[in-house]
Amino acid sequence: MKEKIISEILEWLKAIAIALVIGFILNIFVSATNVYNISMENTLKQGDVLILLKKGSINRGDIVSLKSDIPIGDYNYNLLNSFQKLKTNPNDKMNLIKRIIGVPGDKIEIHDGNVYINDSLYKEAYIKDGTTNGEIYLEKIPEGNYFVMGDNRLHSEDSRSARVGLIPKEKIIGKSILRIWPLNRISTLKK
Repeated sequence: MKEKIISEILEWLKAIAIALVIGFILNIFVSATNVYNISMENTLKQGDVLILLKKGSINRGDIVSLKSDIPIGDYNYNLLNSFQKLKTNPNDKMNLIKRIIGVPGDKIEIHDGNVYINDSLYKEAYIKDGTTNGEIYLEKIPEGNYFVMGDNRLHSEDSRSARVGLIPKEKIIGKSILRIWPLNRISTLKK
């Protein structure tokens, strides 16, 4: 009887150890994030839960989660679930979800509601209202930096804003690869 109990305890410990190792390895390569605002509509909606790939290349068209210098504030803090509130306070900085538009070396121009990359009109069927507001002229994106925008251009604080600006690669948390919530909208996130 005693040997059976010890054997069962060892099996449980082995299962727990394997789960911890798998969890640790997964945490190195993937992460999850929630969508809290409307800046990526219609592609993403408030409440969507995304899986991020933390390693790999970043390319034009990728949807990424990134660290910003913008405080979360009371409004966004109140959108967090109870678990997230335990490790967050309203003075923490927001993570944003945006689309990579310009990569290092690109010339970016925005005028007359259109985006031009390296002097060519950039076609974007995913833009919510079909237009990009603002006037931008950027001769060359420096190495290691990215120009990002939300798909809901009329309601997105992104690289067009001085508060966000160009995004250094080290501020990119990961590339969104899969929407896992809500269940009726599970899908891969393609360019």
